[in-house]
Amino acid sequence: MAGQAAQAALTNDVTLREGWYDTPPTKGLRGVGRVYAGWGLSQPFYLQELWRDIGYGALADFLVGFWEGFFLPKDANNLLAML
Repeated sequence: MAGQAAQAALTNDVTLREGWYDTPPTKGLRGVGRVYAGWGLSQPFYLQELWRDIGYGALADFLVGFWEGFFLPKDANNLLAML
């Protein structure tokens, strides 16, 4: 069920067009990053603001720079196949 949230985030990007796209579906890829942020690291990581230890000054900066930054270069169709 958890993969369904990431799949929905990606496939709801209108530029994906059932797997055919000229430019990457960046809204969907950013969405996958935001969904994955809740799975990839522990609750204490966020509560103790450990993202500060790796150079981020704000949680929003961490979400954009780390999670969205991780997923933006990925191929959307490869992610869908893995999901």
